[in-house]
Amino acid sequence: MELTGKASTTIAGGNVLWDNGVFHPAKGSGKYVERKSFGYPYERTEKLDSERDYKKFIVDRTEKKE
Repeated sequence: MELTGKASTTIAGGNVLWDNGVFHPAKGSGKYVERKSFGYPYERTEKLDSERDYKKFIVDRTEKKE
């Protein structure tokens, strides 16, 4: 079966969240779900971090008296 179209209403937890193109947010209805970052930019950053020697980049921030 092949269908063409889109949902006109989205209901979650008994609340209407989306109705005919209008978003109806409800304060406090969201829930934070911790996830690890993913995708090319994050994978590349992890690889670069593992290749870098951060000990070379230590900056002396002590105040020098003249």
